[in-house]
Amino acid sequence: MAFDISALGSFVANNSKEYAMKSIASAKTAKALIDSKNVQFGVKGTAAILKLNSDVTLVDGGVCGRTGGSTIALSNKNIVVKQIADEANICPATLWNTFFADSVAQGQTPQQELLPVFADAIMNERAMKIAAVNEKLLWQGDTSLTGATNYKRIDGILKSVTGSTSATGTTIVEKMQTFFLNQDVDVRGQEDFVIAIGEDVYAEYKVALAGKNIYQPTDDMTLFGTVAKLFVCAGLNGTRKVVGIRWSNLQLGLDGQGDSDKAEMRYSTETKNWYQDFAYALGVAVIWSEEAKYATV
Repeated sequence: MAFDISALGSFVANNSKEYAMKSIASAKTAKALIDSKNVQFGVKGTAAILKLNSDVTLVDGGVCGRTGGSTIALSNKNIVVKQIADEANICPATLWNTFFADSVAQGQTPQQELLPVFADAIMNERAMKIAAVNEKLLWQGDTSLTGATNYKRIDGILKSVTGSTSATGTTIVEKMQTFFLNQDVDVRGQEDFVIAIGEDVYAEYKVALAGKNIYQPTDDMTLFGTVAKLFVCAGLNGTRKVVGIRWSNLQLGLDGQGDSDKAEMRYSTETKNWYQDFAYALGVAVIWSEEAKYATV
């Protein structure tokens, strides 16, 4: 039975920006920054970060006149957002096999009216894979890298956090606790302070707690013995780095306007392949580097 996939391109085009944004916003760190409103849209290239920075100077309130002294100003840090693309070739035979299997799983036969469902499935699957790469890019990106690596596209958080501290101890639990105590007390006491940790190190931490026979709820994301919230993410996997930082000290940069963020599928008569392309703009910045610290555990 012939399989007409000509309708795929137009369906994807109508949802182009949604798929492109999903390839970013589905990354755990990007989602956390968007949810906490530490994100800036409409950034094309380099832009000033739109966040206030202030100090407090108390004066004698019992006298007439105005002394002043406290200052409020925009941060003097810029964010750089780079255009990034992902281009994939898909053989129509692969689409047929995938679609047929998907239809059978739903107890249906491959019919044309199911094409939007199928298009949505394959675009979402690709968006999730790109999001997984973007998650690591946000942490491990370094534009000084060369060669075949995804990490050279932008500078990530680890490159911007220059303040290092120790994390000593005989167990991963003790190392994490020492790391927490070595944070600036005024920073670690803020409501939005987190200790970012890779999934690999977090697994060691949980096993170490179990070995000490310490009861802790499985969904408890507070570092044992402290008030610090843990942010477990795949972006730090393989680095053995832990980062103490406030969400408000980070800024995610996106464009999100015009055709800079889009996703499409189009058929090439020359190659007889479908081209599945994603284009988006992405950047991240640490605003006050002196407030953030990292350690290797």
